[in-house]
Amino acid sequence: MDNLSLTAVVAQIINIGILFFLYKKFVANRVVKLIEEKKDLMHKLAFAEETYNQKLQEAQEEAQAIRDNAVAEKTKLLAEAGNLWKQKREDIIHAAEIEAKLLIQESELKADKLHKDLESNFEHAVKSASRAVVKKLLAKDVTLEDAYVSEIIKDVK
Repeated sequence: MDNLSLTAVVAQIINIGILFFLYKKFVANRVVKLIEEKKDLMHKLAFAEETYNQKLQEAQEEAQAIRDNAVAEKTKLLAEAGNLWKQKREDIIHAAEIEAKLLIQESELKADKLHKDLESNFEHAVKSASRAVVKKLLAKDVTLEDAYVSEIIKDVK
């Protein structure tokens, strides 16, 4: 211990004390502050990750709910479209049936009219032909002619 002197030890202690004081005064606060900032940042990142995961989960649940609602709405719209299609088809068929009945009635009326016109024309043609024949045969006896024609028409009907 010859080499160690008391003054050297005291000088080293004072030197370490001054360095400690300077470290404490100028550096320690910055280091502690940086460490605290890093801890805060790590806590914020951990909280941000939790928040991110939570928001992601909520977004996925909301997306699933939207998909479920869309599928339900699609199913509902398809059912409504099917019902509307059936109703429209029934309306078209009903309208076609009514139109067909009207056409049949109109055709029957036209057929009846044509039949009556033919009967009338036939009767008129028979009367005219009979008059011509009777005039030639009966030499223009009108009363006999009318009675003869009426008998012929009765026979024809």
